[in-house]
This record gives sequence, structure tokens and C-alpha cells, in this order.
Amino acid sequence: MYDLQIYEVPGLPVPFESFVNALTPTQRRALDAANRVVLAALGKDVCGTEFGKALGRGLYELRLRQNADDILARYGRPRVRIGAKEPGRILLREYFYDYGSNKILILSGYDKGKHTSAAYEQKQIAKARKYLAEFRRRP
Repeated sequence: MYDLQIYEVPGLPVPFESFVNALTPTQRRALDAANRVVLAALGKDVCGTEFGKALGRGLYELRLRQNADDILARYGRPRVRIGAKEPGRILLREYFYDYGSNKILILSGYDKGKHTSAAYEQKQIAKARKYLAEFRRRP
């Protein structure tokens, strides 16, 4: 299992928390399930599945299109269903870095369903690369 850590700089807003706080409850549950069940188990090997993509220079993307129940069912885990099937389309991206001994640093993410332009996506990738470069400069 990989240890999932969140990128932060003391005194500044945490990019990942800002992303998560803007999500709907359905999206948050799906992202949590993907992180706990898929990313924590596979690390960067998630790129060998529909859930991941290598972006180069150590940056990876978690690609999420499924709700929490679908993710949990696919991996044989108990569902977290709260009432009827959860509504809403899910299309999320999360950027991460695989480092050290089984550690994942979650850098940032965005709602691709809400921000569909290629230009917006490139800006988000550039931000994630900036966060990664800052992290790598740390002693």
C-alpha cells in the first residue's frame, strides 16, 4: 500500500483541499474511493489502467469517470451507497507524484467536466508541475 500525502506549503492555501472543497458530495465520495482503493494500492502503476496517465518528468494523472459505487464494486469492496444511485456526471483529474518508498504526493486536481477546454487543462498541468518543482527543491 502507498502512503498518500497532500502537497502543502506552510502559510498558503492547500491546492488539493481547494479542489476537493469545490466538488459535490458525489464527486468527493468518488475521489475518496479512487484514492483509497485504486491509487493507494497501485501508485504510479495506476497508469496501466483506465484510471491513470503518465504526464512525464515524474508527474502522473489520476483520471476519474466513475462514481464511488462503481469503483468499489470493480475492486470487490463494499459499496457506500447512500439511498438511490448518486446523480451527476463525474469527470475529475488529480495530479500526483510517486516518490520514496511507497509514497504518493497528491499535488492538485480539477473538475474536467466543469472546465472542458484544453487550455484550462494545460494551465492545471503547469500548476501541478510548479508544485512538483517546488517540492523537489526542498531539503
